[in-house]
Amino acid sequence: MLKQPAGTKDKAGYNRHSPFVDNYRERKKERRGRSGGLVRENFPLLCRKGLLHGCRQSEGFRDAIIENTMIQTRQQKDIFGMTKANDQKRLYKDLAWIWPIFSTPEEYAPSTRDLVRIIKKNSKIKVKTLLHLGSGAGLIDLTFKKYFRVTGVDLSRKMIAQARQLNPEVRYVQGDMRNVMLKQKFEAIIVPDSMDYLTSKNDIQKTIRIAHDHLRPGGVFLIVIEQTQETFKQNSSVLYTRKRGDVELTVFENLYDPDPKDSTCELTFIYLIRKRGKLTMETDRHLCGLFSVKVWNKLIREAGFKAKFQMYVAHPPETGRFPMFICQKPENT
Repeated sequence: MLKQPAGTKDKAGYNRHSPFVDNYRERKKERRGRSGGLVRENFPLLCRKGLLHGCRQSEGFRDAIIENTMIQTRQQKDIFGMTKANDQKRLYKDLAWIWPIFSTPEEYAPSTRDLVRIIKKNSKIKVKTLLHLGSGAGLIDLTFKKYFRVTGVDLSRKMIAQARQLNPEVRYVQGDMRNVMLKQKFEAIIVPDSMDYLTSKNDIQKTIRIAHDHLRPGGVFLIVIEQTQETFKQNSSVLYTRKRGDVELTVFENLYDPDPKDSTCELTFIYLIRKRGKLTMETDRHLCGLFSVKVWNKLIREAGFKAKFQMYVAHPPETGRFPMFICQKPENT
């Protein structure tokens, strides 16, 4: 899953107030009449949270997004609850072409160098090789390859293609990190932003065991995730704009848990894509896992790792703080 690049959040981290909220109740009846009763108190997009604090978007812009989402609501009656059937992840499929606009290697470089230092500090053996599970478009590997011989694994064919183009000297394998088998052992393994897509304890166990099987004794396995149950913030949102050539991309992200009793949450993207000023609007929904630190620690130790948990402060700090598990494989195994 994508880490928020620098500058995508306000100083508070997420939106807390919006002028749109002030007149929400006044306009609720009007919108209910237009939408056939589809607007709800917990409407997960803009009605309660609005846009980022301080972002001056027009009333028309907000209404356009709301109306577009209402149309989707009529077409997909399960918009208030996500299942695997409508887990789209278009960012890794038909919308993979926006990645060079969505994120750049330069944004990831400072945090990646921090991860290199953490790997070297916590490994009991010298690290020469690194296995990157969930390697995506290879943006992080552009820095990793300066320090290690990198092997990347990703499920998406389009992500692998972009990664190979960016890092031709890196070995990339299209595969599932839950069951991939490579004929090689590594001194370090990292999953910096993909474990969030594992929605069951069984899938997490499988991935951790794969890491254990591919790691040399004394090596280190790093897990960085977006959130745990303890750090999760309901209905948190970010808004940012990127531009490359004649294409401008504005992205709105919303994190929402429709059922706090289960172990999943949903990450919804709205992409405003302008090519030479012509607007196309796309939506994308990602189903993510949401587990407690206690559960993570238990699963990691059951696989045979010694683990410690800490909050990883990304670089620059305003990028955010993320849960991190530093897992060491005992030297006598």
